[in-house]
Amino acid sequence: MTPNEIMIGLVPNLGNEYYSISASPNNLDAPVSKSLLWAFNKSPYKWINGKKMEVTDRMNFGSLVHALCLTPKTVEEQFVLSQYDDFRTKEAREWRDATVLEGKTIIKEADWQRADEIKETVMESNYIMGLGACDYEVAAFGKIGNTLIKGMIDILPHRGDTLVDLKVTSAIGDVKDMQRLCMNFGYHWQAALYLDLVNGLSEQEPRTKFEFLFIEDQYPYEYAIIRLSDDFINLGRAGYMNAVAKWQQAVSTRKFSPIHDGVLELEPPAWA
Repeated sequence: MTPNEIMIGLVPNLGNEYYSISASPNNLDAPVSKSLLWAFNKSPYKWINGKKMEVTDRMNFGSLVHALCLTPKTVEEQFVLSQYDDFRTKEAREWRDATVLEGKTIIKEADWQRADEIKETVMESNYIMGLGACDYEVAAFGKIGNTLIKGMIDILPHRGDTLVDLKVTSAIGDVKDMQRLCMNFGYHWQAALYLDLVNGLSEQEPRTKFEFLFIEDQYPYEYAIIRLSDDFINLGRAGYMNAVAKWQQAVSTRKFSPIHDGVLELEPPAWA
């Protein structure tokens, strides 16, 4: 799918194709995501010149949990259980390399079992049951000015005014920990952007709330439901809209400047 073929709207069951149609230093006209805007906003220079982000085992584990919970029919297309405990032998390495060439992610047995247990905890929770009928992994494509915007809605309930996102984390912590997590990873940007996309693309009643289902990746898989306040979402909206404006300026001028462009004059710190 190319940017010219994208239908502005909500697209269920798009699958991995969603991730293949994303803006890059070599394709600035493709849709931008919250993750891209977050990285770009930190430093346009680093984004345009930096290396592609490497996928870690933790990221692969989180993707497996998402697939098991939200799109179980696609699991076998994306993931394969490892036939080997390690890849020290030539045979094991050849199998690994051939599997990767097929586009599949290799998961160790212990990790797969852990992901299965998390799936049961999530999907059998009173929270998920209380949402009723839902659509899962719904791709949303919109436009701000000349910029294509995209987002992947994890859980889109058929009724109510809430959108839900599933996050696998190492530790939930206290309220301040959750505040810091949302700020550090731009989850408030995500909440605002996804609400704006869905409300702009759907003819249903507006969605006004965004909740995160955080679940820990170690037994006993404690989870917490976090709802961002209106003030938090408004802060996220201001952040992502400012980043979109910066993106549009950079794309139109083809100038991706360092975060500190020009001469920066420093005053002594307050404590001095």
